[in-house]
Amino acid sequence: MAPRARTPKRIPIANKPKTELKLADIFNAFYKSELYIHVKYIFARLFYLSQTLVIGWIIQFVWNLAMVKWFEGEHQVNLFEAAILWICVY
Repeated sequence: MAPRARTPKRIPIANKPKTELKLADIFNAFYKSELYIHVKYIFARLFYLSQTLVIGWIIQFVWNLAMVKWFEGEHQVNLFEAAILWICVY
């Protein structure tokens, strides 16, 4: 009996159609990347800045309204001073 010739096994390749890149695939890749961490941090800082400015504007408005009503408009504050006041209180 002759020895069998050794033939390598072949892995069948399925003819699958290539799928198109979808928007969800791009977002999934973005969420898994390191860039997402940096973008998330930047937007968190921008949110904190906007929160500080909005609350500072409210403090400025209320303070200046009280100064105009009770002290003839003296001792008014600007937005920078009101925002610093909010940061100190917060």
